[in-house]
Amino acid sequence: MLDIFTRQSVFQFFKFFMIYFVEISLLFLVVSFLVFIVSEKFSDKLKKHLVKSDFSSFVKAFVVGALTPFCSCSTIPLLNGFLKSGVSLGVSSVFLLSSPLVNPVILTLLFIGFGLKFTAVYFAVIFITSITFGIILSKINQNKFLKDDFIKPKFSLSVGVSSMVFKATTQPKICACNQANTNESIYKIAFSNSLREYKKLFVYVLVAMFIGATIHGFVPQTLVSSYLGASDFDSIFISAVLGILLYVRVEALIPIGTALLSSGASAAAFGAFVITAAGISLPEIILLNRFFKPKFIAIFIGFILCVAMIFAFFLSANII
Repeated sequence: MLDIFTRQSVFQFFKFFMIYFVEISLLFLVVSFLVFIVSEKFSDKLKKHLVKSDFSSFVKAFVVGALTPFCSCSTIPLLNGFLKSGVSLGVSSVFLLSSPLVNPVILTLLFIGFGLKFTAVYFAVIFITSITFGIILSKINQNKFLKDDFIKPKFSLSVGVSSMVFKATTQPKICACNQANTNESIYKIAFSNSLREYKKLFVYVLVAMFIGATIHGFVPQTLVSSYLGASDFDSIFISAVLGILLYVRVEALIPIGTALLSSGASAAAFGAFVITAAGISLPEIILLNRFFKPKFIAIFIGFILCVAMIFAFFLSANII
């Protein structure tokens, strides 16, 4: 029996590692390629809609996140594109929060499993806290949080992801598409840029997926359910922390949650677990080290925990 369990665990480890390593790698290359092309051809529109740190930019970033049903790790490629394109840390952070936590699939499953009121409060909590987090960050000097590669981009948005054009502050704005003789040249530049960016992230992806695969393959599922039965503060907090340690897509958590709740599990503890398990994970924390200094990562983790506790409060107070 132990031998079968071990073989199954090893199989799950390698299955998870290979699938997600390939998925994240391809996603990063494709998104980096597309962000480059879009930033070259639609720089003025991007600058107008996302670069400004006004309220509408935060809302638009939330909508972009809601329409891109990524898991916590899969947000990294587009986050890289945003930061390289000159989008502020505050606006980028709204996307970082909303993408794994809110999308049509999640909201539909929540509605089917838990009803309209539960879904509406879930959406409202994520929306309000995400926008608030972004606005607060916009008031702080983002250089305190970003690593050197992302501090004060030297290039205009039109070439923010390319090192092949002049500084916007000292030269006329020249788009790479004007420097290239054909569209094929633009695509070659975009592909080369994607490979260059991926090389910087490769080690982080490797380590992150190894950790995620280890947890997925060898952490017993009973360990998760054992902490979801109570609704006191300690149990809720432990459930929230446990969610960070596991790498689970929220789409998979919701059907599991329906079964757990019908078996007597605490809705508050489960709600906190859902927020942290979907919103952040150990692999994502490893990947975020590529962009941010430790102080931001600590703040980000703390904020996710606060959001989880807020949502759990609504559940435990029978507001939902």
